[in-house]
Amino acid sequence: MGVDDKQYVQLDFASLNLGNLKTVTFNLELPSRGKYGSNISWKTNDNRFIEITGRVHRPRHGIGNRTVKLTAIIKHGQFLLTKLFNITILQMPLSVKISSVCLTSIKVKANKQFYLPAWLPVKTDENRLISLAVSWPKIDLKGHTFQKGQYEFKGNFREVDFPFKFCVNVTSEDSTEKLPQRKLWFEPLENISLKEGTIFYNLQQARLKFLQQSNPDDYLYNFRQAAGLPVVSGHPLIGWDAPDSLLRGHTTGHYLSALALCYAATHDSKILKKATYMISSLTEIQNNFSKQLKFHEGYLGAYSEKQFDELEAGATYPNIWAPYYTLHKILSGLIDIYHYCHNQPALSVACKIGDWVNERLSKLSYKKRNHMWETYIAGEFGGINESLAQLTEITQQTKYVQTAKLFNHDRLMTPLAASIDALDGMHANQHIPQVIGLLEIYKVTHELPYFKMADFFWQTVVQHHTYSFGGVGKSELFQGRDELGQRLGSDSAETCATYNMLKLTKKLFEFDPSAAKMAYYENATFNHIAASSAQDSSGGSTYFMPTGYGEQKQFDVDNTCCHGTGLENHFKYGEAIYAYDNRTVWVNLPISSTVEDSNHHIYIDLDADLKELSGLKITAFLPNQDCLKIRVPEWAKITGVSYEGKKLSQVKMVDGYIQVNLTEIKKFKLEIFWTPIAKLERLIDRPDSASMKFGPYSLAVITKLNNPVSVSQNNFLEFSRQCLKENSETATLKGLSIMPLCQVNHEKYQLYVHLEK
Repeated sequence: MGVDDKQYVQLDFASLNLGNLKTVTFNLELPSRGKYGSNISWKTNDNRFIEITGRVHRPRHGIGNRTVKLTAIIKHGQFLLTKLFNITILQMPLSVKISSVCLTSIKVKANKQFYLPAWLPVKTDENRLISLAVSWPKIDLKGHTFQKGQYEFKGNFREVDFPFKFCVNVTSEDSTEKLPQRKLWFEPLENISLKEGTIFYNLQQARLKFLQQSNPDDYLYNFRQAAGLPVVSGHPLIGWDAPDSLLRGHTTGHYLSALALCYAATHDSKILKKATYMISSLTEIQNNFSKQLKFHEGYLGAYSEKQFDELEAGATYPNIWAPYYTLHKILSGLIDIYHYCHNQPALSVACKIGDWVNERLSKLSYKKRNHMWETYIAGEFGGINESLAQLTEITQQTKYVQTAKLFNHDRLMTPLAASIDALDGMHANQHIPQVIGLLEIYKVTHELPYFKMADFFWQTVVQHHTYSFGGVGKSELFQGRDELGQRLGSDSAETCATYNMLKLTKKLFEFDPSAAKMAYYENATFNHIAASSAQDSSGGSTYFMPTGYGEQKQFDVDNTCCHGTGLENHFKYGEAIYAYDNRTVWVNLPISSTVEDSNHHIYIDLDADLKELSGLKITAFLPNQDCLKIRVPEWAKITGVSYEGKKLSQVKMVDGYIQVNLTEIKKFKLEIFWTPIAKLERLIDRPDSASMKFGPYSLAVITKLNNPVSVSQNNFLEFSRQCLKENSETATLKGLSIMPLCQVNHEKYQLYVHLEK
């Protein structure tokens, strides 16, 4: 080291100044050489918002300002110092012009408390439908009650000047609409066994092996540290659940659910032992929290209550990271352990968490809660409203469902209640779980608006916001209605979002057992969930399912949200195959399996040919049932049905289901023969592009090309004939290898091809 090296570095350290860094909206000039001759290099902790060249990328509007750490490395000779700059980059301003307000009146019941909506859907000059925050002059957002009549209010928007009038029609009339009733129940997962030899069985076994090898103490590490207990044999997790991550604890919730689902699906005694150990440990941890004066009774987490305090004080991401989201994963995991492992202490821990949430949120105003839930990421609460409503179902204590309603959020609910699609720009996986919660609230309270919002949401998302393989969203966000073709890329279709869409579909099917719902369920299961897993026992899952050209799946193990749901997904394949009511059994999905339900005397052996795609074989014993319904997939063309070895000349079809009326014969064999249909699914906003489907499979072209492969209708039909001739869903098209997306591992591929004229 030269005599003056240290002095030069210290002088350059002192003189290095980047100006005002609290409100950055511009690129920064980052010198590579100091005033006194030192070399300067740069390092950023988040190149999404600032690159080491100084180029700034402002966050899009709605996600908030971001503070990024930029480090200067100042070196002269062998001596160096680092200087840290905290740079606050302002989000982009809201740049919209409103053409009209889409909702200018609501109907409410006389003498029943209501709130003026904090958000309203608007149409922009670009013909987009979005939801914007409202400002009500001279009116606090407290609950109002009015007598019968019509009342007018003047409003404006918080960030866009557009005055409007809003009418509240107060009526004493009760709704005469019929309340939807639950029509059926799904067979419990513990009664269903997947058959060997299918992709679903193999993925389930891989996750079973991963869980068998797991150490429960690792998932308790952060909890024990936070509660002041020894960490036993645990080691810290990585990624989003590392000891310095603000989201730590969420993976433990998924781990609880995975153990519960795994035990139900496999009956593995080692898994049950791990689940029991987790609950006894979490009980001890919760009790230790409650003994400390700085924690409120019932709290359970992998960190202190500080993030909840800061959320109420207005903190934003990344200063805090979705504390109620993390709490929901823990609460949901406890309820799953209670349900699937019949563990009563798990329910006790869950109820104490419910009491803690009730005590905290019931003190906050409607205005405060809405502000919290609208805060990007920081206010994300997952589906905690679902779990709280479930606690009321289990315990019959209404305080939990009333607490669930404290998570009601106008940005989502106001447009849905008016049947308006204003999802554009909303965080998909932030809002799908909320809708599941709305439906769960309906199951408890029978308040019709909650059901209607959930049903409208499902119809809207499936018909207008879903890729051909069942996934939704771009960069985690819903885009404009029917805008999928404009949004292809590497960051499409967050796996968590499909996990939640399947949950919503299954719950809605209980009220409306339609083939359309199971068609979506099958598509998303076969082509997204089954495609999301690494084909080994590493536990890796895709975060996004790429839809661009020459893209590649990335299987993360860093305890992201999608890694968490990935722990659960592959034990859930059996849960929607079979359903029943008092006299009828439904077979919904072509997944080889058996069901043995001694309580309802339902015994079915199902063989589904998913290689040659030739049909189904069913052996059933249904002594107490009058009818069996078997769904015929949209991709299948029936060529024959055999009952007890005799070909039937007529087959009764009702809403996409073959209906077999059972009279005297209660034990029988049934075969359904079909051939797969091939089709091209065009993008609505880009009709010259399409995905290829063969039977149940979304097909991927294996290619490194970063521009679309061109395919003609004749090419595709010839390819389909080749598949049928070879009894295989895998073949070649124009010299390129084609395979189902669920079989793609590390190969580069494209899902959408260009259609030649």
